[in-house]
Amino acid sequence: MLGYKYWAKGKMKSVNLVKKQCCVLALNVRNFCDQLFCVTILVFISIGSEHLIVSHHSILTFNMVYRLPPEVLQKIFCNIDDCDLYPCVLLVNRQWCANAVSLIWRETLNKPMGIPSYYKLIQIYVACMSDGSKILLKNAGIGPTTSLSTTVTLFNYASFLRKIELTSIYEAATLWVSANSGSNSRLKRLGRFDLDSLGNVNENDPEIQKYEQMQELFYRELLKLFVSLCPNLRYSIIIRNVIWKGELQYLHNISDIIPTFSHLDKLGCYTSCPSDIFEYLGSTFSSLDQLDIDCRYDDNDGLASFIDKINSLQSLTIKRTDNRIPKIIKALRDKVKSISYLHIMNGGLFPLDMFANCQNLKSLKITEEPDRIWRDLRKEFEEFEENFLEPFIKPSTFKQLTIIQIEIDDTINIFQLATIIRNTNGRLLELLLKWIEEDDTDNENLLYLTIIEHCPRLVKLKIPTTSETIRHLPSIFRSCTQLEKVDVLGLELKIEISELMPLFGQSISSKLNSLHFDSSFRVTTDSLNTFLELCCHRSISCLDLVFQQAEDWFSSEQTNLINHHMELGTLNVTSNMCWFNEIEFHDIFGIWPY
Repeated sequence: MLGYKYWAKGKMKSVNLVKKQCCVLALNVRNFCDQLFCVTILVFISIGSEHLIVSHHSILTFNMVYRLPPEVLQKIFCNIDDCDLYPCVLLVNRQWCANAVSLIWRETLNKPMGIPSYYKLIQIYVACMSDGSKILLKNAGIGPTTSLSTTVTLFNYASFLRKIELTSIYEAATLWVSANSGSNSRLKRLGRFDLDSLGNVNENDPEIQKYEQMQELFYRELLKLFVSLCPNLRYSIIIRNVIWKGELQYLHNISDIIPTFSHLDKLGCYTSCPSDIFEYLGSTFSSLDQLDIDCRYDDNDGLASFIDKINSLQSLTIKRTDNRIPKIIKALRDKVKSISYLHIMNGGLFPLDMFANCQNLKSLKITEEPDRIWRDLRKEFEEFEENFLEPFIKPSTFKQLTIIQIEIDDTINIFQLATIIRNTNGRLLELLLKWIEEDDTDNENLLYLTIIEHCPRLVKLKIPTTSETIRHLPSIFRSCTQLEKVDVLGLELKIEISELMPLFGQSISSKLNSLHFDSSFRVTTDSLNTFLELCCHRSISCLDLVFQQAEDWFSSEQTNLINHHMELGTLNVTSNMCWFNEIEFHDIFGIWPY
């Protein structure tokens, strides 16, 4: 530990000095302990310490960091990524381990880790069950005797949970039961996924019924464990595509386990789900933050009734189809006024005018699925109308917008888009745009001029350009000085930007860390060299500069330039792999790029 010095005496007027010193130290720290020291002081500042002044009279030793109170340690550890907590914190000492382990295990059942990972976690949570639950499971023929009776964990990991996703837990639980169902080999083969795929399985088979009862019993005991130990548990439910009605049986009886009037963080569902499922959810949950609906097939009375019952809604994602859903739309009209996040996916019959008065909206996303399968099938669906942005151009409504994402395989009304951007009054942080052709030629420059004038805080930008409109990009760089990531798309087959590259080098901010051009753009060796030299001269470092499919036209001289500036640190080595062919990649990194 470096000899950082302080003495604990003084008034709040000295806090600014401490904060300034911490920022200076943070720029020069070289190991984890030093970083921890800096974060520690910042935490003291955040919790209102009035007695911290940088001085030369005493030294904060590493032993003092060891003895920090649990509240401070947890605030510090919250600033460290989970992937770093294990090697850097858990193995230091018992106090650090005890304070870090609760953070690592608080959302283990709320992350998209895949069923195998969930299965391994279930084994640990089984060991945390009460003796009564273990005996109940054992009598039902569930689980090997060793795992249920003799396994002892260092901590009661179930007590650390703060968020769980019910569907993933059920799927992992059924998989665990199928692998631990005693000596009956047939039961071990009849997991939930087998029932989905085997059409010749008789659901009235006594062994199948017994297996389903074992699944339900184990899932209920697991859920009881989580709810009993975590009174403030938050819930999410992501319903997969329903294949058979009995597949959602695990949601029928949660109301006698989960407290009534609980809060649901997220519900993802299809309109094809059985209506009674939403009736069970409505009897348990009274409020909902995020609702994601895939509008397959017809309307759904149960879903409409559930939406009616919830108090408010913060986030809404709708995947649109040609199917009319008037009951769901009617229920949503009374709830959408409070939403702050809206994502409309794919064309369809969903009326966008219902969102015209969403004054709290902070994120507006209208997109089409990018995958090839969707592009082949999209002819079956209604496309977005020409003036689909019209409901969002009211000058007094959408002043809170900080994120706009409009990515469609169609044309767009540039004037309406520019109006929406102008109405944000400089609050916009992300602007992600994509369309296939420029149809509004009278206003083709309006969008870029609007960005230059009204987006000073912009951090992320994706923008389609032509050989004419890309000339505005240097001005965008100069006016949007907070830009960190820029993706430039070409609306023409080939766009030569050699004469603009020096202007890019002169105008980009040192905060820019990613500059991507799609396969439409071309540069000469001299212009690329000028750009890189300007970046180097202006102390720009670790820039992720990418030209997509550059291997089709990139010369050996240009490759050498890239390699040289990677060595200098101007360019980011690990993020520019597309510059290399396979042989060069292997020579530099020692591995093959596949």
